[in-house]
This record gives sequence, C-alpha cells and structure tokens, in this order.
Amino acid sequence: MADPAAGTGAPADQTASSGRVAPGLARSLFWYLVIGGAKTAGSYVLYAGLVLDGCHPQVALVISHLVVTVLGYRGHARMAFGVAGWSGFWWYVVVTTLIYGTNAGLLWLLLAWGRDPLLAQVLCQFVTIPLGFLLLRWALRPQVVPVVT
Repeated sequence: MADPAAGTGAPADQTASSGRVAPGLARSLFWYLVIGGAKTAGSYVLYAGLVLDGCHPQVALVISHLVVTVLGYRGHARMAFGVAGWSGFWWYVVVTTLIYGTNAGLLWLLLAWGRDPLLAQVLCQFVTIPLGFLLLRWALRPQVVPVVT
C-alpha cells in the first residue's frame, strides 16, 4: 500500500491518524486572519461596549479575552493550524494569555500617554496580530510521536 503522506512532507502517522495534512503557510495565514479577524472584531465590540457602559478598560479587556479564547480555539486550531479536537487547547490558552499580557501592557502604556481607550486598543492590534500568528503556529504545530520498535 502506498504511503498516504508521500510527497506531502507530513509524517505518515500524522496523515493516517487524522486524515489531514497540516496546512501550509499561506493557507494557515489566510485562515488565521479570517478567524482572527472575526475573533478580534467580536472581542473589540465586546470591549467597546463594556468601556462605553462605564467598565474600566483593563477589566473590559480581561472579559473580552476570556470570551474569545474559548470561542476562538476551535476555529484557529482546526482551520488555521490543522489540529483536530481539543488536544492543543491548553497551549492555545498559554499563547493567548501571553498575547493578552502583551496587549494589556501596550494598552496600559498608551492609556498612560493619554490615548483614547478605543483607539489605543486598535493600535495594540498592530503588535498582537503578527505576534499571535507566530506563537500559535509554533504552539499548535503537529506533534510527531516517535514509534519505538
């Protein structure tokens, strides 16, 4: 029987066990931006609504981060990085928390400089979006378990 992963660059056991080959960089980036765009838009709408309702910007950021972390995992894991199921969820939580920390620090800095909280959060995205892609691509990479014979 022919190796189903032949010519794809994927390990044979990864293709055989999941039926999928990890997506290439262009496809991964495309789906990361589509899903991340929807996730970021939803997060920003929630953040802005909370801030406009009188919530402190940092508290609004925590709430929006928690909501979109759970909602965003499945889309990012499966569509952007080829991870089925919930196997990468905790790595996703670690990475998104690092991204959150970066965002919170930048937001704090921009607020300290007198920036409007709604504009400040938009500016933070210029750092957190590319950082998020690089970290999630690393964290959700396919895991190859060596077979001992």
